[in-house]
Amino acid sequence: MDMSSPLLPPSSAAPTPAPDEAQTPRAIPPPEEAPRRNRRARNAFEGNIPVVTDPTAERLRERFYQFLKEYNEVVDLDEAPAEGLYVAQVRAMVENELTTLYVNHHHLMAFDPIITAAIDQQYYRFLPHLRLALFALVKELAPEYIYENPMGVDLGQTGPIASDGSQLQVQYNHLVAPSAMLAQTSRKTKDFHLAFHSLSLVDSIRDMRMGSVGRLTAISGTVTRTSEVRPELLYGVYSCAACRALAPEVEQQFKYTEPSLCQNPLCGNRDGWDLSIPQSRFADWQRLRVQENASDIPTGSMPRSLDVILRAEQVERAKPGDRCVFTGTFVVVPDVSQLGLPGVRSEISRDSGAGVTGLKSLGVRDLGYKTAF
Repeated sequence: MDMSSPLLPPSSAAPTPAPDEAQTPRAIPPPEEAPRRNRRARNAFEGNIPVVTDPTAERLRERFYQFLKEYNEVVDLDEAPAEGLYVAQVRAMVENELTTLYVNHHHLMAFDPIITAAIDQQYYRFLPHLRLALFALVKELAPEYIYENPMGVDLGQTGPIASDGSQLQVQYNHLVAPSAMLAQTSRKTKDFHLAFHSLSLVDSIRDMRMGSVGRLTAISGTVTRTSEVRPELLYGVYSCAACRALAPEVEQQFKYTEPSLCQNPLCGNRDGWDLSIPQSRFADWQRLRVQENASDIPTGSMPRSLDVILRAEQVERAKPGDRCVFTGTFVVVPDVSQLGLPGVRSEISRDSGAGVTGLKSLGVRDLGYKTAF
């Protein structure tokens, strides 16, 4: 008996419907493409990180600016001075071409005990904002004095780059030649400093403990050794070695810190950087070795010593054998020899060092710390 096959021949089989493109799963990218796409997404996310402000510090800055502008000592004369005490000191500072303003702690306490207590307890946190208040006052009284080179040319920020990169050479061509870059000097601003004095309590070096870190403190000691005065890089302006774009004012963090990524979206450079010395900001610094006074050493104990860092106009004002009172803050700093190990980098953000990530790039490496004042 002849039985026909239930299956149709291949030519007469029902056609398979075409797959829907919307329902077709996308192919998994090759392993070498996925990290590249993730890197672009991460870089885009880093550029959109908002800058976090400190409202408490901003209010304190405004109040301290008011103190510098309005404070007058109480006198018995019928006619009060025409301008504030610290306004006159700022004018004298400008006349003598100085950058340090000396603030009497008793004056600040008499003006506002609340902000005085805040500064005493969190001096390290509020010091940048206090210096901004001083900068604003100097800018109001002597606008041209805030610049190191009042007649300089402001390079400013570069304009937007075309999507095809055609304007890249046009926008950065003035930075290609090193001689041309050095010839054009930007209007670099000065760094103004505050020096508090006449604190009510003076501690000894032996009293420096964890509770003193970051606080406004005065210590007494005898200088035993001084170092030579050296330049310190505070904010570095870097030029990308690939596209010559500028990375403005990268804050230095215990070591020579370079940008982590070029701001030019068409570049992506991470390693090649040239320091623009004329546009970077430096300051003088000196290290003192200070030993506690003989009267403060307990019987049968060895004298304690501490490193004291002097900056700007305070350098070369103390010599070995001088018994001095230093006002500042007790800090704990990492051992920079660990930061210089191969493969260790300090990571920073694009926004002029406002988002410094600290020392997390060290990972699980052992890190030693030391104290200084």
